[in-house]
Amino acid sequence: MNCKRCGRNVPIRSKVCPNCGLDNPEYQPLSQGGTSQTSYSSPVNTQASGSTPKQASSASQTPAKEKFSWKKILILAAIVVGIIFLVKSCGSMKLRGTWVANDGSSITFSDSKNGYISDGRNTIDFTYMVDGDEVEIKTENSIYSYSKVIRYKFKVSGSKLTLTDTDYGTTEVFYKK
Repeated sequence: MNCKRCGRNVPIRSKVCPNCGLDNPEYQPLSQGGTSQTSYSSPVNTQASGSTPKQASSASQTPAKEKFSWKKILILAAIVVGIIFLVKSCGSMKLRGTWVANDGSSITFSDSKNGYISDGRNTIDFTYMVDGDEVEIKTENSIYSYSKVIRYKFKVSGSKLTLTDTDYGTTEVFYKK
């Protein structure tokens, strides 16, 4: 008979595999009269009688436990990645839309991490990235300005957006259009 775990040959008279130690389901001890008796019954018969042999449970349950633990780890990792994604995108969801300042200028944040700033006469396109309560706006080269990166702390309270420049501390207030 070959071992179910390591595949090596296991003599019928061995209680366990000499290589890996797995219980031998076909173990036949010598009775006192010198003849052998079978102490193993098939798993189907054993399950019907309500008792399971030690070797059947250890051979069949060990791989299932290993697979189950890897499944749990993969599921947990997917959940953590999902939560991180939601937290990262939560700030950009708050910013999406068009915001107008009291002087008539506006800033628009789109779903695709692009946007534009307009003062009524000129429009400057930008890309943006949100990190927690900060937004990094990178303007593109245009006729009106050179490319530059500005970081703002932002706060959204209802329909009010407050942007505070992290370098200069200047604050601008916008209202949802």
